[in-house]
Amino acid sequence: MARSSGGTNDLAKLLAAATMPIYLLDETRHLRYANQAFYDWIGDPDAKLFGLRCDYHSQPEETGTPGGVAGLCPPPEGFRGERKRAILSWTRPGKQAVRRWAEFLPLGEDPSDCPAVLAVLETTDIAEPRSVESVGRGETPQELHELVRHFHQKIQQQFSLQQFIGSSSVIKRVRQQIELAASTLANVMVIGPPGSGREHVARTIAYGKTTGDPGPLLPVDCSVVDHEILESTLEAFRRRIRDFPKELPVTLLLLDLQDLPLDAQNVLEQRLCRENFPARVLSTVRPGSLAGGFHLGLRHWLTTLVIELLPLKQRLEDLPALAQLFLEKLNAQGELQRSGFSDDVLDRLASYPWPNNVDELFAVVKQAHGASEDPLIQLRDLPPQLHWAAQVAARPPREKTTIDLDQFLAEIEEELIHRAVAHSRGNKAQAARSLGISRARLHRRLQQLSAPDDGSPED
Repeated sequence: MARSSGGTNDLAKLLAAATMPIYLLDETRHLRYANQAFYDWIGDPDAKLFGLRCDYHSQPEETGTPGGVAGLCPPPEGFRGERKRAILSWTRPGKQAVRRWAEFLPLGEDPSDCPAVLAVLETTDIAEPRSVESVGRGETPQELHELVRHFHQKIQQQFSLQQFIGSSSVIKRVRQQIELAASTLANVMVIGPPGSGREHVARTIAYGKTTGDPGPLLPVDCSVVDHEILESTLEAFRRRIRDFPKELPVTLLLLDLQDLPLDAQNVLEQRLCRENFPARVLSTVRPGSLAGGFHLGLRHWLTTLVIELLPLKQRLEDLPALAQLFLEKLNAQGELQRSGFSDDVLDRLASYPWPNNVDELFAVVKQAHGASEDPLIQLRDLPPQLHWAAQVAARPPREKTTIDLDQFLAEIEEELIHRAVAHSRGNKAQAARSLGISRARLHRRLQQLSAPDDGSPED
């Protein structure tokens, strides 16, 4: 039976009898009508969808939301009077994901006043999209949206790896290492530059299990503790975990381990290595920061597994999908809906050096998401530092050159002498007077200039 916000009328009867799935979203993206063919497609005739809002994103839905309502949202251009064609996604009861092409017909041509969008689905489902691991450059915003959505569907039942979408060999290896680390209780060290997501990796490992209680976790900021604070903290944590079931994993998270003072390193080594502290240890460090005076035995103890994160500028092939993921994460948080990035924007993002890595990319996408007045983010929406960086790159600094002053002056003198002699038509006396030197001196210099430079004395 069709669901409608009003009484049944002739139009509703026609839509209800249609064999193609059809539904209607109002201008606020709330579902206001769906025919019986639509409910047959989603496989849930009792689904309570009327009044639910559809946002354009691929983030996991809140618990209790049926099927993934976001998968029904048209691209934001649809609510600005543009007819669009896109792929819908729905998860049926039993976790079966289905996908189908749909035409989105705006019921209004005014970009500022489109009262509703009608979705008409095709009659057959389509296969899963190509793997997100094959993403590169050249995808449209809708293709990137599909890749991000497929990535979420693939991993959300395993780990929270949102920041590690991409196709580079580096990020594939990181995902495999995180999966391995989350399945064990081994000590793991995560190495990476600031802003690369070190803490995110560590917490993903700690909370990566999909079933059961992940157990207690104690985060310690190593930059603000001394040996006394660390010792009292570890002792308090030991007393606390006595009340937890023994089968639960216990995790100690050491953030910025390289900043831990030497006396605190000794305390940590005593507790972990000699007293067998009852917890696995996850630690985050900057590259190369543990060389030199760091406690060698402690370093060996903490590096059963090592995960290394590279700077974003060294895996730029991951950037389009990562930026799209952040954009859709912002779509899920508020009223603003953006569909993607123009080609010029993706080029500008790829040319930026990203000194603060993934964290900076999220900040840039967030600023552009709020500044844009169109569904597709344009160059004008990017923050100023990206434009300044492009201007600097277009005017590279001149290469520094060194000058041999003696040789430079000798070359100038030779050029002036030859010009003076030529101007005087070989008259040495006249040439000497024009140069302000004696004829004898000019004669000596001409002899020196004509002598072979073989290192032998003159005759």
